[in-house]
Amino acid sequence: MGLYAILRSTLILLIAIVLNAAAVSGQSEVSLNTDSIADLYLNKSKQEGRAAVEHHISRHIEQDNLLAYLQDLRDIIHTLRNSGLPREGEKLLSVEAMENLWREPRDSNEVSSVGKTWIQLGFNSEKGLGRYLDAEYCYNNARKVFQRIGEENFVTLGYVYLPLGSIYTRLGDFTAAETIFNRVAKQFIQLEAYGAAGIVLNEFGLMYASSNELQTAFDTYSKGLSLPNLPPKTKALLAINRADISLRRKQIKEAANDLNLAEQLLLNEFEQQGQFFELFAGVKVRQAEIHSLNRDYSAAIDKFEEGHDYLLSYFSTPYRREFGKHHIAVGDMYQRQDSLRQALNTYQKALTSVLPAYQPTDPWTLPQAEDIYPENTIQEALEHMADVFQKLHARDPQQRYLTTALACHDLIHEVERALRRSYRYESAKLGSLEETRTRTGKAIALAQQLYKITQDEDYLYRAFVFAERSRSSLLREAYRASRATQLAGISAADQAQEEDLQYAISEAEEALFDAQSQSGSDSLVRAAKQQLFNAREALQQWVTQLENNNPRYYQLKYAETVPSVAEMRQLLGPNQRLIEYFTDKNQLYVFTLGQQELLTLHVLDQPDSLDQRILNWRRSIEEFQNAGVDRTALMNAYRQGAYGLYQDLVAPLLTSEYDYTDWLVVTSGLLDLVPFEALLSADPNVNTSLTGYPYLLQDYVISYSYSATLQWELHQLPMQGEGRLGIAPAFDGRAGWPRLSCSSGLLERVLTGSTDNVQLAKNATAAAFRTAAGQYQLLHLATHAQANAEQGDFSFVVFSDGQGGYDSLFAKDLYLESIPSELVMLSACETALGTLYNSEGVISLARGFHFAGARSVLTTLWRINENANCNLLEDFYAELDNGATKSAALAQAKRQYLTQADERAAHPVYWAGFQLLGNPRAVVMRNAFWLWGVGVSGLLLGLFFWFKRQNGVA
Repeated sequence: MGLYAILRSTLILLIAIVLNAAAVSGQSEVSLNTDSIADLYLNKSKQEGRAAVEHHISRHIEQDNLLAYLQDLRDIIHTLRNSGLPREGEKLLSVEAMENLWREPRDSNEVSSVGKTWIQLGFNSEKGLGRYLDAEYCYNNARKVFQRIGEENFVTLGYVYLPLGSIYTRLGDFTAAETIFNRVAKQFIQLEAYGAAGIVLNEFGLMYASSNELQTAFDTYSKGLSLPNLPPKTKALLAINRADISLRRKQIKEAANDLNLAEQLLLNEFEQQGQFFELFAGVKVRQAEIHSLNRDYSAAIDKFEEGHDYLLSYFSTPYRREFGKHHIAVGDMYQRQDSLRQALNTYQKALTSVLPAYQPTDPWTLPQAEDIYPENTIQEALEHMADVFQKLHARDPQQRYLTTALACHDLIHEVERALRRSYRYESAKLGSLEETRTRTGKAIALAQQLYKITQDEDYLYRAFVFAERSRSSLLREAYRASRATQLAGISAADQAQEEDLQYAISEAEEALFDAQSQSGSDSLVRAAKQQLFNAREALQQWVTQLENNNPRYYQLKYAETVPSVAEMRQLLGPNQRLIEYFTDKNQLYVFTLGQQELLTLHVLDQPDSLDQRILNWRRSIEEFQNAGVDRTALMNAYRQGAYGLYQDLVAPLLTSEYDYTDWLVVTSGLLDLVPFEALLSADPNVNTSLTGYPYLLQDYVISYSYSATLQWELHQLPMQGEGRLGIAPAFDGRAGWPRLSCSSGLLERVLTGSTDNVQLAKNATAAAFRTAAGQYQLLHLATHAQANAEQGDFSFVVFSDGQGGYDSLFAKDLYLESIPSELVMLSACETALGTLYNSEGVISLARGFHFAGARSVLTTLWRINENANCNLLEDFYAELDNGATKSAALAQAKRQYLTQADERAAHPVYWAGFQLLGNPRAVVMRNAFWLWGVGVSGLLLGLFFWFKRQNGVA
């Protein structure tokens, strides 16, 4: 249980004097007895109460007294909420009404009053109605109001920023929460407001606990408990949450000690126990969990019931997330004692707490998808229900149990999507996607189990859909957003405004990166984080408004459609096979499909130490080109790894009666870093020449994709642009960039068409690239690049600065560009490397170009030898010009390279690092008109001879 509701009430005690003074300054000129208004609502009718209020406040409107109008409404909303009527308060003053006051505020007092009213609306939404996204919107409006008049004090910190941070933690947007908490913690400590600082540290602890950083969370709670002059309520709160960490670690004695401390602190304040009921509930629930862990279930149930009674006394209504969390804890206890039916009923109660429209009539009833909203209580309850249904099936095999469990996972996905849409930071979205992996594995296993029972191929497709949903979601969303902008008719002015907001974010990201890279002062880093938060907040609110005003845009942007089996077959060539991996903790799921092959799911045991074997194998390849290494040992490691990985990852898939020799591979986890072409289909003799090794390259054409759905979307996009653009800065060893000897010469040899453009040396600037990139069908960057494994968005490619020095373009900068090229060739090192996410793939330069709209990217997995690079790519161009698909051209270029290489140069480090990501189709050839002419001439000649034969002409 999060205990969020207690935070602001603690601050009320700390700053009551300040709030009273603020209330007096804006007091209504016409006296209003709010108690009498509440009596009307409670003892007569809501209609009479509403009529009395409207009559009263209409006088303020007549007198044009905005201060009095807002003050009275705040007082009334506060009274109604405390009387258990928060919805009536919302009817008196809604968000829409607040945004459309009869006039704008005219001075700083009126502006400040507007800000306080937004706070009251936010508090009513959060505390009274449990609607946290609505509350966030109100608090953010208050924040902007106070920023406008430069008003930042104890009140704004406690009643605007702190609740905002709490909501971001609850939603899982931890980066946004951290930015807020850093700001308020620093200022509270400067003010020696240790009680408020303790609450902020509690929020920090909750944030770390939510992201499973248990030791950091424990240390943060301990730091809070060490602050001087803590109010008993705050100290109890920190002790309860520290006990929660101990319980998660199964440290029962430590948890019990903290709970005893918290309970004693609360009992010492017995005259104010009513304010502490939620904290008492927190103590009781955790004491119940201790009893449950000790298998004393009778005592656990008693404690849970005590906790429930305290919650009901505090909130007066059971329709809140606090009750949902409580019921989940009770359900977990029932699961622990194998009382599965009771557990299921209790999880349904958790859902009814946060979904008022959900009223189950039997164990099989689930919520409707349209009722889902961003609330992790829904997600938790549904996941536990799915687990219970599976256990019930194991006890009493009924297909219905499994189908309902699978339906739970469909709804969980809807919650996850809704939560991600609320996030400001891509890091939060990526973190959320990583968390879905375990749940996705469960869903795939369920669908596969149902297929085995029913032989219904729809279940295999549903398993495939779950795998696809967890793969490259953000990249696919970028493509959908671009398409939605076009189809929904978003105006040029709106597009320009969005671009400006995105550029502001990009600049703020760079400022923060620089501050952190240069070990800037804490204040400088905090200021940069705040600047980035403000920029992201501005974009988030603008996009939300755009989506609300353009339902068609919203629908297209978030229409997460996975292609059908028939559609996937359309994108595959007659000899092409889709191979898609999904790595789970214990299983390796592999989907295969071809034009003649049904969708098949191969369930393999997760190979032992797979990740470490992949890293060791890559190391044996990459280090081969280094000076002073033991190449014999590296070759032994390479052979052993290449054949072993082939046996585990590929051989089990070669059971189809159809011999597909063109593979489209969608990888997962560290498989993203595997060059499949360099795997060995047999274990070669130590004396076998490297040119004769049984590389998969010799038998298969292999291309790669982030996901099958992305591949389908790329398949729909037309070719754009004309000609080829080559960029090749000059390097002479300065600034740590080695000289490139053949790259510029390669571009001059192969880019000779009338529509081609080569920019060399000083002319190869980032500005020239940005200006021209979107116009060309093929882009070739022959330069240096550097991956950033910690922050993949700051991987960069090097350009000339036009003055003899160097400039760079970050991966994140590409998100702001439109580059719909058919092929981007990144002839530089490590362009496929960056930060690896199991769900999204590698955040790299290659992904950045895809994000910008590129249909395919030729990228590199490691440092590339330049001479090998030039030789291989010249053959690649020749194959492209002869009409080969991009994937076939790359495979043939590699094979041609091997036939010409000596023993050392034939090592995979010199050729296997190149990978094709995206659409493998052939590019439009620059000599297409010549070939068209040849074709027409041949046709005419054939008709001439046919005519002669028909007429008997010799």
